[in-house]
Amino acid sequence: MPGPHQCLPVMDDPGAAKLRGRVIAARRAEAETVLALMDYVEGFHESYRWRTGELSAPVNRSHQYPDPGSAAREAAITYAAQALGWSQYRTQRAYNDAALTQQMLPSVWEWFTHLRITTLAVSKIAQAARRLRNDEDRLARLDTQVPARAAELRPTELDDWLRRFTAIADPEQHAEQCARNAEGRYGYIRPCEDIEGMSLLIAQLPTLVAETMGRRLGAVARSHSQKIPHNPVTAGLAAHLPPRTDSTTAQGLGQNQRPVPPGPVRGSFGHILYNTSEPVPSDQTEPAQPTAASVDRRGGPRRSHPVPGAKSQHPKTLALPVHHR
Repeated sequence: MPGPHQCLPVMDDPGAAKLRGRVIAARRAEAETVLALMDYVEGFHESYRWRTGELSAPVNRSHQYPDPGSAAREAAITYAAQALGWSQYRTQRAYNDAALTQQMLPSVWEWFTHLRITTLAVSKIAQAARRLRNDEDRLARLDTQVPARAAELRPTELDDWLRRFTAIADPEQHAEQCARNAEGRYGYIRPCEDIEGMSLLIAQLPTLVAETMGRRLGAVARSHSQKIPHNPVTAGLAAHLPPRTDSTTAQGLGQNQRPVPPGPVRGSFGHILYNTSEPVPSDQTEPAQPTAASVDRRGGPRRSHPVPGAKSQHPKTLALPVHHR
């Protein structure tokens, strides 16, 4: 079994050996604290049983009355939390994790007492052991495989390894847990404290749904021209095209441009700029009559006269003089 120095990363600088000693000392202090906590709680409970005569486990006790033994443990946890300066929840969890590891995972407990794995790793392993529902074969496999992994992996890597192990060891329980997690999904919006006019969207969703929504939300948050932008003023500016000039025709439009449909064109604040369905004054004028150019005898142009009864197909076409030799 490797020692605590072999379980830590290799030092490239020998001058950092003092820091390595600090890490080993911190692990030793954590292990001693957990062992002292277990000794205190068990000793307090044992002394309470001797004082009250509860030397055997109660039989057929009604649920209306609490178990004196559990009440004694709760009192011991409260006193231990006061002495350690921890919360009662943290103290209770540390005791439960250590008691479960000592009872069901002897190899993990040995590695912990020999400073090869940390208190945080013991807590994560104990949580995974609870998900195995007291199956002796699965707990034995976990106790055999996890100590060496816990000594080498980082906390997040250990979490991933434990999730894979429990999912493979008990797929039915893993599916049930995923279903319970999906039922507990939520989402809410919290305003940013330091950024005016911005908010945070926090949600717990299934991974595939969260990935899909995250990409769409990221695109909308970075762009001002999306269909559902986050800024309504910018949305109004991006939703309407600028008014066309008279020189813009259907033939002159580019491939990516489209003519403005008939109807009112509104500005960014909702006011009507102009209405494309109404005729312009130039369209209401009477069309000009076609002309026929006449030539004088000297070969010069003469004043053109309109041809009666003829209709023009090009009202804006001008009659040009014709020269004859």
